[in-house]
Amino acid sequence: LGWQVWTAIALGLSGVGLIEWWVWKQLYRRAEARTKGPLVRPRFPRPALLATALLLLSVFVEKTIYAQADLSRDRQVTALAHIFPLYARVPMEDLASRVLGREVEKPPRVELEGFELNYPLARPQLDPEGPRPNILVIVIDCLRQDALSPENTPNLERWSAGARRFHDHVSSGNSTRYGIFGLLYGLHGSYWFSVLQERRTPVLIDSLNAAGYELGVFSSASMGYPELRDTAWAANPGDVFDKFGENPPWRRDEMAGEALIDWLGERASDQAPFFSFVLLDSPHQTYSHPPEATPFSPSANELDYLAMTRNGGPEPDVLERVRNRYRNAVHHADEVTGRILDALEELELAQDTLVFVTGDHGEEFHECGFFGHTSAFTPEQVAVPFLVKGPGFEPGDEERPTSHLDFAPTVLELLGADPENREAWTLGENLLYPPTDRRRVISGWNELGVWTPEGILRVPLSLFEFDIELFTYEWGYRFEDSEALQAEVKTLLRLGRECNRFLR
Repeated sequence: LGWQVWTAIALGLSGVGLIEWWVWKQLYRRAEARTKGPLVRPRFPRPALLATALLLLSVFVEKTIYAQADLSRDRQVTALAHIFPLYARVPMEDLASRVLGREVEKPPRVELEGFELNYPLARPQLDPEGPRPNILVIVIDCLRQDALSPENTPNLERWSAGARRFHDHVSSGNSTRYGIFGLLYGLHGSYWFSVLQERRTPVLIDSLNAAGYELGVFSSASMGYPELRDTAWAANPGDVFDKFGENPPWRRDEMAGEALIDWLGERASDQAPFFSFVLLDSPHQTYSHPPEATPFSPSANELDYLAMTRNGGPEPDVLERVRNRYRNAVHHADEVTGRILDALEELELAQDTLVFVTGDHGEEFHECGFFGHTSAFTPEQVAVPFLVKGPGFEPGDEERPTSHLDFAPTVLELLGADPENREAWTLGENLLYPPTDRRRVISGWNELGVWTPEGILRVPLSLFEFDIELFTYEWGYRFEDSEALQAEVKTLLRLGRECNRFLR
């Protein structure tokens, strides 16, 4: 977090402690003085009772105001609830309908009807005579869509000349947990906690193991948090390599890349196909790169979170330095990626290997008022590059909307799985035939985002929140949203079914 944040925390805690000590001292002196004289009962009600009565009255007034605004869908009022952490929104539709006889039009809620998994409903059967290409997946942390450019990623730009480029692609989440979960499972993030509780492996990895694939997972970030060792890789614990010492992330990226290249070299003459997955962590905060490697200047020497999250946003020069630091980290991850892709060519594996390159999520630099990720479903936080090269994919540009959810079904259908059975184990589509009209779902903590033509639906999955909200793609409130929400009723009903399809 940096010394600035830790200093602020230390001063804050010290200040609170000092105030508590002073208050305690005053109360102790008062109590001491009272015990020396006669006990006098106050003429008025005890202060605690009076304070409680005032508190209950204010809560009643506040809840009444909120309930009226909620029933009339006055978004100017209900939107203010986000200011207060853990604000309890009291649903009033049922009461208004039964007691007041008032019919309220509300969009359907998306509620989880259980937590026990029923996944998959049926397993895909791979054609024994189907193709068995090698598969290499390179995920670069925080790689936002516009970070892919000749200046930032020269190696990927060179390599992608013969690749298929997906220009309208979104991650399945605005964090690593949900981005990689959606990629490997082809499911919404609403299933994450059930999968983690039952240590359930993805159908994709189960099918590859059954088909005789050798697995190798290389990550410069720990696979223990998020808990991918206990979920995605639970059936292959010995094939996960993420222990690269107490080195900075840029150096761990280099070590992970070297380990992967050595692993590929050992399989250059092997007849068995392989599935390899690598996660490079340099572009994750605090944007790590070799100290001498700064093609983009001026670049921040360190990340000052207080300056980046101040009210009104950071100063322009601070923002420029931080963005350049991020670009330097992306440039370094591109260098490591280039070495891996060059090694694939040198080992004569490229022709028989299906290579996917993408990001787990994006990264925002105050374009919509946020810094980093996990805070919204904006394009800056969830739109990522997606490049594919190898058997089965024609080079060129794909403009139709795609998602991380499409990766797993695409791979297994290339290996001979029947597309007719896709809905029995995934919520994704095939990248070779993506639909032109689509509502894509992105996952966050206790909420989902749905990209629609009218804006982004924020769908809560929390017990304390019920209201579905509509935002612009710049994450501004759409206060007049009733008509747009009614137009998406089918979308929300389908989302509810999808979130419960694999639950008992």
